[in-house]
Amino acid sequence: MTTKANDLITIIVAIYNTSKWLDRCICSILEQTYENLEIILVNDGSTDDSGEICRKYENIDCRILTIDKINGGLTSARKAGFKIAKGKYIAFIDSDDYLESTYVEELYNNIIENNSDISICNYYLEKNDTKIEKKMICEKKCYNKAEYISSLVLPSIYQLPNDKTKIPNFLWLRLFRKKIITDECFVSEREVYTEDLFFNIEIYKDCKKISVVDRCLYNYCINPSSLTHQYRTNKYEMEKKRIQKVQDVFRKYKIVDSSRILLANIRLIWECTENATRLEKYSLYKSEMKKLYNDRNLRKIPMNKVVSKVSIGEKISYYCFQYKCYLVAYCFKRLMKIKGDK
Repeated sequence: MTTKANDLITIIVAIYNTSKWLDRCICSILEQTYENLEIILVNDGSTDDSGEICRKYENIDCRILTIDKINGGLTSARKAGFKIAKGKYIAFIDSDDYLESTYVEELYNNIIENNSDISICNYYLEKNDTKIEKKMICEKKCYNKAEYISSLVLPSIYQLPNDKTKIPNFLWLRLFRKKIITDECFVSEREVYTEDLFFNIEIYKDCKKISVVDRCLYNYCINPSSLTHQYRTNKYEMEKKRIQKVQDVFRKYKIVDSSRILLANIRLIWECTENATRLEKYSLYKSEMKKLYNDRNLRKIPMNKVVSKVSIGEKISYYCFQYKCYLVAYCFKRLMKIKGDK
């Protein structure tokens, strides 16, 4: 592979209590075939040895800069790194994951060759030492501004069978031209779920072209202790905020697609049920679910119009919501979890 230019690229790593995996992550960055890097390690108030590990590597490689800050969450850590970044291009990496050696080089070359503002790659899902290829579904290698709503935004709200594009929203699959990133892109995961979705939607307004690399260059590792896999006390409220923000996006871009909003509400029921089943006792689960099942405003939404379009699992969650079948929803979700853990 031949690198076309040698622009400075900043890699920002948000870190919170990931000392178990941090060496692997940082080493994968240092081993990149593209070497003109600025590596910003943002220690977001870790209480383990993460800060010491960061400083160890900072003393080894002059490309590394460590920031220590009070804990503020993933988005605040990314934003802190972005504020001091000097690179022409930016990549955001999660500290419990790691990169293939050509991650930066291939994404960068793709941007240069296609004169794009963002390049996106596929990834490996790693669980129990098994790696599974996770590939985008896309009908072309480049997308222009006129195609963003139909090809990128709507499928991200809810994927329909006839959608020809399915590109994950994860920021860590992307290399960004720095000039298109603004403060408005940084939506806190403590305010709304799927913060990466809203980061991407905000960035599209200043993005002229997006290109894809049909190769798995990132390793996303399942970490049972990560926030994604833990019970969240405010899950229901934040899922409702996500729906509200989606509606705001639709108004902003004058999108007329009511079915996606209805489908997003069915997904809300599915996600909240899954979150509640992470509680240790059935009594706690039922108490949590009452907030969802007794929400009069949610019950007024005509989700029955689109229920035929959703997965079997989402159908079951929806009908349990309709008829307040607490135990059925609980048993179904627990069985799904057991099956997934095998």
